[in-house]
Amino acid sequence: MSKNENHSLVLHELILALRNLAAEPGEQAQYLNKLHRFAPITKQEWNEFNVDELALELEDSIFILDVAPDGLSSDFIEAVKALDSKLDRMSENGQSELWSVRGLKHREEWREVRGLAQTALDRFEAAKSDIA
Repeated sequence: MSKNENHSLVLHELILALRNLAAEPGEQAQYLNKLHRFAPITKQEWNEFNVDELALELEDSIFILDVAPDGLSSDFIEAVKALDSKLDRMSENGQSELWSVRGLKHREEWREVRGLAQTALDRFEAAKSDIA
């Protein structure tokens, strides 16, 4: 795989991570359920299930902004970094309920994350249409 193909793949993964972070809470929970197919658990266990995979997927691909920023708008890069900073602050908080399915559905922090992720996606799309 060439360097450009690898960068395209990582950028694709970044966009998927942003889409998952921007999705509605029910869609996010469905996605996590598909990722973690395991023995049935109780509703209470599911509500307490850790949702950090959503943030980890962003973390796994965000490095593309530093190694291959060519063709990416500064507005997009800024929006992704703002989202990453928000998730970092949430991690420092140390509240396990925040990182649960219940938190995903009801906490203001996650509403803000969804908004930041959508802003990043909008900026990516705007930059793409400017190129076309």
